[in-house]
Parts: sequence; structure tokens; C-alpha cells
Amino acid sequence: MGKVPALVDGAVHLWESNAIAWYVAETHPASRLLPETPAGRASVQRWLMFQAAHVSPASIDVYRATNERVRAFWNVSSTPDVVEAGRRALARYLPVLEDALGDRPWLEGDALTLADIAYAPHLWLLAEGGFDFVGTPRVCAWLERLLVRPAWQRTHEMLFERGE
Repeated sequence: MGKVPALVDGAVHLWESNAIAWYVAETHPASRLLPETPAGRASVQRWLMFQAAHVSPASIDVYRATNERVRAFWNVSSTPDVVEAGRRALARYLPVLEDALGDRPWLEGDALTLADIAYAPHLWLLAEGGFDFVGTPRVCAWLERLLVRPAWQRTHEMLFERGE
């Protein structure tokens, strides 16, 4: 596909970040990023699909206009109507996450899964661009929990701090 991210692992060639993440979690079960039960795994799949089909496309429409890092790197601009459509979509989708989180730290309860990890990059780019999560404080706290994790810190450093 000529896209990033991509993974080559022997005969396995994958693109699409969620497919890559699922493959890595499957091949490294000690990571415990996938629940053991079929129902738990289906629930993670649901959240991955919701992220890819709804939350991320809406987020992209907003952070392309608001995040200076994105604008500079990709040399993109956006029209006000596209940004407003993204904001309206996020106003519809973020409350779904807000309700799902309830009083739990992660989407699937007490355990971090791929369901959580998939949202971090897009929500982080929104936050970095000044997006106001005031109507979804659980989502904001969830994002903060994701961003303080050592793996996110190492990834952020690798992608954004080296060579700047």
C-alpha cells in the first residue's frame, strides 16, 4: 500500500495500525493486551472499529486545523466547515467513550488493552492542538493515564524529541 505504519514479519505483511497492533498482541500474549475470552476480544474489536470508523476520522478533521505540529509536518490546511463537522462528530462520539469509561480506568475495566491504546495518538494530537475535553472529563483523565505510561513516553521521545 505504500503506507505507514507497515509491518513485515517473515511472510506476514501488514498495514493498518490496528491490524498490526492486534498481530503483535497475538504473537506476544504475555503483553496481556487482549482479553482471554471471546466476549472480551469481541469487545476490544468493537472499540477498535469505533476508533477507526468514527473517532479518528473526526479527530483528523479537527487536528489538521488546530495542531501546529500536524500542519507543519503535513503542510495541510482545512476549511471551517470541515473542522466544524469534525467537532460535531466528536461531540457525538466522545460521550460514548465517556459513558463506557464510567468509574473504570480503561475501556475494558481494570486492564489496559488494545482498545485503549488505539485512541492515544489521535486524542493526543487533539489535546496538543488545544481541543477542549471539558464535556468529557473521564475521557480527558483516561488520555492522561495513557500519556503517562512509560511506553507512550518512549514512543513520544522516539518520534518527536530526537532530532528536533
